[in-house]
Amino acid sequence: MKARSLKHAALFATLVLSLVITAEATTVQLPASKDTTLYQSNPNNGAGGAPGFLAGTNSQLSIRRALVAFDTSSIPSNATITDVQLRLVIGQIAGAGGSGGGLSAPIIDLHKLLVNWGEANTGASTATNLNGIGQGSAALAGDATWNDRFFGASQPWSSPGGQSGADYTAGASASLAQSNNVNDVSLWFSTPALVADVQGWLAAPATNFGWMLINQDESAAQTFRGFYSRNFNPNPPPANLQSLFPKLIVTYLVPEPTSLGMMALGLAVLGAIARKRKRVVA
Repeated sequence: MKARSLKHAALFATLVLSLVITAEATTVQLPASKDTTLYQSNPNNGAGGAPGFLAGTNSQLSIRRALVAFDTSSIPSNATITDVQLRLVIGQIAGAGGSGGGLSAPIIDLHKLLVNWGEANTGASTATNLNGIGQGSAALAGDATWNDRFFGASQPWSSPGGQSGADYTAGASASLAQSNNVNDVSLWFSTPALVADVQGWLAAPATNFGWMLINQDESAAQTFRGFYSRNFNPNPPPANLQSLFPKLIVTYLVPEPTSLGMMALGLAVLGAIARKRKRVVA
């Protein structure tokens, strides 16, 4: 009898818990907290305040790598991340300026950054397009450059441009073949690695350094794609300005008690108290 009672109690407890705890999916769109470009041919230039950022090579085979990060602190710390997508909008195509056609549909990878980096107001502009950001501008203090994570602070990358395994993860968290058209959306769809990245940032916010965007082909000429940055501030602004900014789209679950579950739990507690009193009286 005792074993049967324990079994029944365990089944009842499981039923009550299933009623008490539910998880409702929530989706949020987070704006970028910082973004910039690293320029191989201009290792002390930056673009922290520029209207766009680049990933790939130019016509001189000089590499550009982009950095972007998002503040995830608005997501509850006990959330379970289920889906992560990065949404950028293409604002510039390599070779579109008249120097010849660039590589069609280059693939750009997202690599989780393992070290912190800075963004200053370098290259701020009210231009209505991304023309003129290809070489960067003389870096202001604290901006990330090809040589330094924080310009002027003696905090270099492990090797110029960042080093795989030291400054960013060797494996890509997601990959995407890029469009050949300006103003097309680049949407990196959710992968287990992207979900793990954001889940890890919730567990340890001090490790949230975002991603480095690296073009898979850094040996051919004109592979880069330029994306509108969080600092895109054209004058006059277009009606769709908000839709051009970088966004991290995150879906998550948070366990919550239900009214039915709480009622069941209350009845269970009252029942347990009543049984205990009955045994005491007997």
